[in-house]
Amino acid sequence: MVDNTLNCFGMKRTISFSERFALIPLPVGKKSVPTNTSLRVDGTRLIRFEAKKEDYCWVEPGKILFVTSADHYIKSLIQHETQKKWMIRHSTIKDLLGILSHGQFIRLNKFYMLNLDHFSHIDESEKILYLDDGYSIPIPHRISPFMIDMLKD
Repeated sequence: MVDNTLNCFGMKRTISFSERFALIPLPVGKKSVPTNTSLRVDGTRLIRFEAKKEDYCWVEPGKILFVTSADHYIKSLIQHETQKKWMIRHSTIKDLLGILSHGQFIRLNKFYMLNLDHFSHIDESEKILYLDDGYSIPIPHRISPFMIDMLKD
């Protein structure tokens, strides 16, 4: 069985029956992963984000480029092929860091988290962070000189 659907980026995509049901929810308990995080059959972890009200996308952690905090929500820049899209998730940066692999992501301050695999450089005078494809993100909140030095290395 093959189904044609639109993904959250508005692109038509054909998915098979087995791919549609390839998500296995993790058990809920005191020390389990939140219910809006799942594993695929192949073992990769997917994280749920909301593109629009009740329009959800499941995203691989490596596709998360940058995260900014907004109270108990986070706003994340997600990469899909050549498109980038801001999505939200009811979570804190601390909670998201607990789900993601260590070493790939770094918390810049209490407002920002960055995927180091996609980082290019930071312009301190203009307060702009650049990703490896030239995409720029304004960062109005202060980042410590220690973190800036770490990013330069």
